[in-house]
Amino acid sequence: PYFCRPCLPQVIGLNRSYGMLVCPVAPHSIANQVAASLSPDHPMTEVRFTAFRDQLRSLFDAQSSLADRTGHRLVTRARSLGFTDDSVAIDEFMIASASAGFRPDAEIAAFLQWLHDGVERQMLEP
Repeated sequence: PYFCRPCLPQVIGLNRSYGMLVCPVAPHSIANQVAASLSPDHPMTEVRFTAFRDQLRSLFDAQSSLADRTGHRLVTRARSLGFTDDSVAIDEFMIASASAGFRPDAEIAAFLQWLHDGVERQMLEP
């Protein structure tokens, strides 16, 4: 999963509350509930193929967006903590973040709010 054990249920809950993928939870499609089951009773029709393709595209776009946002947030945080090199040891970064008052529970709450606000904005757009 992309999220730690305490945070993962909150992201899954947000996805369920909207009834769609708002935020990917892992790198593969099945974990994100994007899959196509095939059987003789349920063949792949053009409509099912199109829906599956669209879901995969949405998942890949969301994963790219999540990766971009995560990278940007980490670089911004590192700079704000005084790190100027191109790489930072994770233990130094975590210690500096904790010392500056960044808490994982507050971080996931802010992230979930950001996702929620994005969905709400999209729902209001024509």
